[in-house]
Amino acid sequence: MDLNKLEEAEKLLLRALAIDPQDSASLYLIGSLKFKQEKYDAALDYLALSARLAPNKAQTQLFLAKTLMQKGQRMPAEAALRKAIQLKPGWGDVHYLLAVIYATQRPPYKELAQWHYQKSLAGDPRATRI
Repeated sequence: MDLNKLEEAEKLLLRALAIDPQDSASLYLIGSLKFKQEKYDAALDYLALSARLAPNKAQTQLFLAKTLMQKGQRMPAEAALRKAIQLKPGWGDVHYLLAVIYATQRPPYKELAQWHYQKSLAGDPRATRI
């Protein structure tokens, strides 16, 4: 996937899932691949299953939230982002997305949006590593 050979990556991941359909890492990877392809329904299926099997993976929660946001599901996206923050409290990317959610909802939660935005700016860069 890092080499942008998405078709090859997808074939390999589908083979891995044929061997073990409950492999949360493969489910996460194919879900993130589908997200990159803007196939959000498929991404949601894979990422939701990965998150159920391995709920303590912050990166899975982030991609799940991004997918839910693309599908217009703000409340479940917020829940996934909050779970990611519990797992990696200083993760700036997650705080930024929470700031976006709070700033764009009606009515906006300005104070919460500002708080998360400040947290995103102060985020520990080591916390964003996978």
